[in-house]
Amino acid sequence: MDLILLYALNGLSYASILYLVAVGLSLTFGLGRFLDLAHGGFYLLGAYLCLSLVDSVGFYGALVVAPLAVMVLAAGVERLVLRRYAGQHRAVE
Repeated sequence: MDLILLYALNGLSYASILYLVAVGLSLTFGLGRFLDLAHGGFYLLGAYLCLSLVDSVGFYGALVVAPLAVMVLAAGVERLVLRRYAGQHRAVE
């Protein structure tokens, strides 16, 4: 019984992460009409950074530091790269 509950909670936590990634893609394309596939890349970078930081700052420290670092990187990419193409013609409309 405990194993079934553990699998159910694990599945729900993974599904919630995938839901957040899908909502981010949907909002970006739906509101901005700009297909931004960088969400998957930033998700992967955050997971890799978190895994790399576990040994040095601990598990909970990595859960705090990795998303903050990826957030700063994503904000920089948005300001330096994506805003440059914001007013240009789009292939999909």
